[in-house]
Amino acid sequence: MMCREADHHDHHHCGGLTDDGVRPESGGRSKEEGGSFSFEENNQRNQPVVTFPMFKGRKRRWLWRWMPPSSSSSSSSSGWRGALTINFINVFLVLLLLVVQVPFTTQKGSNYPSNQQSSSSSSSTSPPRLIFANRRDIRIIDFYYRGGGTNIRGNTSVVVNDLTEATALDILFRLGVVCWSDIESEKIQCSSFNQTATQSASPPLPFSNKKTTIVSEAVLAPEDLVCDYVTGNLYWTDSETNRLEVVSIYPPFHRKVLIWDDIDQPRALALAPNLGYMFWSDWGEHAKIERASMDGTLRKVIVDDDVFWPNGIALDLFQQHLYWADAKLHYIGRVDFEGGGRVVINRGAPLHPFALVYSSGFLFWSDWRTNSLHVMRSDGSNWKTLTTKQNMTPMDLAVYTEQTHPTPVWGSRNPCLSAGCSHLCLLHSSDHTTKCACPIGIKLLPNSTSQCSPQITNFLIVARGSDIRRISLDTEDFTDVIIPLSGIKHVLAVDYHVESGYLFWTDDEATRIKKAKLDGSSQQIVVKDEIIHPDGLVVDWVAQNLYWTDAGTDRIEVSRLDGSFRKILVSRGLQEPRAISIDPAKGFLFWSDWGKKAKIERSLLDGSERAQVVSDDIYWPNGIALDLQLEKVYWSDAKADRIEVCGYDGGGRRTVLQEDLPHIFGIALLGEHIYWTDWQRRTLERADKRTGQNRKIIKEPFTDPMGIKGVNVGEGGMWNVSNPCKAANGGCEHLCFYKPGVGEKEFICACSSGYELSSDGKSCSIPDAFLVFSRDGDLHRISLNRTSASKASGEANPGSVDDVIPVSKVKAASALDFDTVESRIYWSDTKIKAIFRAFMNGSETEKVIEFGVAHPEGIAVDWLSRNIYWTDLERNRIEVAKLNGEHRRTVLWTDVDSPKSIVLHPARGWMYYALWRSSNPAIIEKAALDGGNRQLFVERVGRANGSRLIWKRASSTGQILIK
Repeated sequence: MMCREADHHDHHHCGGLTDDGVRPESGGRSKEEGGSFSFEENNQRNQPVVTFPMFKGRKRRWLWRWMPPSSSSSSSSSGWRGALTINFINVFLVLLLLVVQVPFTTQKGSNYPSNQQSSSSSSSTSPPRLIFANRRDIRIIDFYYRGGGTNIRGNTSVVVNDLTEATALDILFRLGVVCWSDIESEKIQCSSFNQTATQSASPPLPFSNKKTTIVSEAVLAPEDLVCDYVTGNLYWTDSETNRLEVVSIYPPFHRKVLIWDDIDQPRALALAPNLGYMFWSDWGEHAKIERASMDGTLRKVIVDDDVFWPNGIALDLFQQHLYWADAKLHYIGRVDFEGGGRVVINRGAPLHPFALVYSSGFLFWSDWRTNSLHVMRSDGSNWKTLTTKQNMTPMDLAVYTEQTHPTPVWGSRNPCLSAGCSHLCLLHSSDHTTKCACPIGIKLLPNSTSQCSPQITNFLIVARGSDIRRISLDTEDFTDVIIPLSGIKHVLAVDYHVESGYLFWTDDEATRIKKAKLDGSSQQIVVKDEIIHPDGLVVDWVAQNLYWTDAGTDRIEVSRLDGSFRKILVSRGLQEPRAISIDPAKGFLFWSDWGKKAKIERSLLDGSERAQVVSDDIYWPNGIALDLQLEKVYWSDAKADRIEVCGYDGGGRRTVLQEDLPHIFGIALLGEHIYWTDWQRRTLERADKRTGQNRKIIKEPFTDPMGIKGVNVGEGGMWNVSNPCKAANGGCEHLCFYKPGVGEKEFICACSSGYELSSDGKSCSIPDAFLVFSRDGDLHRISLNRTSASKASGEANPGSVDDVIPVSKVKAASALDFDTVESRIYWSDTKIKAIFRAFMNGSETEKVIEFGVAHPEGIAVDWLSRNIYWTDLERNRIEVAKLNGEHRRTVLWTDVDSPKSIVLHPARGWMYYALWRSSNPAIIEKAALDGGNRQLFVERVGRANGSRLIWKRASSTGQILIK
């Protein structure tokens, strides 16, 4: 492959930079040379090629090749001498070319005009090298004037490649670091182009020639990026979040939002570290250019008229001039740092400028329309285009040269080295000192100007459908930080457990309840079985229990915080349960139901003493929140478009807010404020919880806002509430429920599904005798020796409370049976037309038989042979299969008229079944388990609907009874 100027993807062989930022000794070119030199092998003949792509400005390429001697040639001597002669000629020509290039190089330097009007910096009259973002890569361009400054040529070399959409960049030349933003990957990254300089920094920087990500969260549209050459901080603008932020380039890369209010579409950014100023352009609805101290304070508008699209800004630090290019009005203007002395230095010349940079009396800019780089004097004269032979899409650019800066007002030493800041140190303009700052959401400690608080005290956790965000309320910027979680599909509800530091959430599409730390670590599944549409979620932070609503099963359930000891609390009378909240100090549980008859209900923490709180003039109660101090219930009604409040008993009902609430969803209380999310307005807002006044938008736009939770982790937070269940779970083996007024203990112990409370009232065991039945789409279990345990636990109406088995796929259970070997329950469902099984704790629910079943009525388990039998009322047959549904076969099908119930006697090998018979009286027959030896057992029994055949042993014979 012959090396050409466009071949910069292989910069090791095309005169580019090596990985460590140093030009290769072979095949390289000096920064003053206009041509490039390469020495590489021809891919087809393995013949080394020497190429001079440019010679004294001519477009013609000069190519000499030397041919290696052929070992098989008969005239080897003469061929060798011929090749040697050619080689000597080639060497002579190479030396001649190098000699000719010397005066050419000198002429380039002298032909670059110096700026007579600026006291700038550089004593050199050579043009600076530029570095620019080229979307897919970052390049350096060497350029020079030819023919008395009438023509400009440039050659580029790749510094960083394999980028997605690099937009903005800047360099810290002294430290050998280049940083850039990628608008596609939504990251800010840095790498070193001079490892020696990078490693010798104090302290050393963590950058190599590989890409290092320093910001990867909430970087949506990074427009411009500038490095502070004094402190090493990195500033950038984001036109999607409408923020101006800063991050330290030293680990752990502390980040802070500086400007967030009254900013519409921030675009270009420039720094004057010698004075502690930063400047940025805003091309929103009211375009302007502003100035502020580099800590974000002391904002001042310096240009706000006759400006439309101020795309690029640049600073002359010596003259204290600001230049900007307007891509709509097509001019380049200039003002001083106070906004005075405004002049238009060039009108009509820029076509669509994107980025602008100043150096040594010259302005350089990139242009979207021409896809080129341009240069002119800072007085508007000598507008030129930097011609290259590559097809480029230049974006942001910077000067790739060590520049001389004005001496800062505080001297040449970095003032942050002695500032003693715990996290961030920022330059300040008013008193020419520094200001210490804290990372996002954290504030300085009271009575301290340098030390940050160790944590955020007050914050919101907001579900946003596809992610979960934390918003600190300790600072005024209300910056939302995405919690890095995996596997999220659609989050509905969130809650936080202060003591353990775990965030809990429901995902209705993943049908999971999960938890994780706020930094995204320790992510775990809490509940995954028998859950269809988890809506609401609340943590009992005292008893360490987790409550949730399921609009798919129409239940309210509870478990420990790790998902163990799961129990159904409420399963009857629910239509569309949604929000849920808890007062562990009073022992109350509240939830909303937006079914056909919407309401808000209340119960004790064990689900008992259920009562309606609000049932009139309520429609879509999407969210509820409790004021634990005032004992008030707040709720949001998405159909009535209002926020209301009442007492725990439903009294004192009133409207808090009812204006401009088109579709309110989540609601939360924290301090003196009420917070809510709105689907239609796509906002997160707050107001005074008592009056509804002082309404304020926290985040806008905020797409797909869902549930919200307010958290106070300070000493005065409500998480310090206590009750008897707090210490050692009240001594309960499974679940502890606070029930004030119940005996001296004021709590009861309860067991998870499949267990019953022992006589000590604390431990749990698997019952040895119980009754299983179906009702209202649920499977229930009642212990037959429950009375003594109920009395020990202090339950009201002992023996009358049944446990719901937590299975979710029950529509119309017509028959049940139980396998004592595996503790599984089996049932037939006439609506789903299938036979199911599950463990008694509700886990591992599965279909055993689902095809070829028309109307499964009776089922019976053969616990000896591990088979299951069932009757099909519509297909008029009795079938059998293994307990897992395999090896299915029909055992009876002739003269089987409307078979109903069935029961087995595995020890004797008999099955008994009832036949309703459509035209004759119902009968009961018996047959061998394989269907043979069929016999009439009882005739004329009537329609024994739902009958069970029960036997018991009486001395040595078995007696069959019909119930």
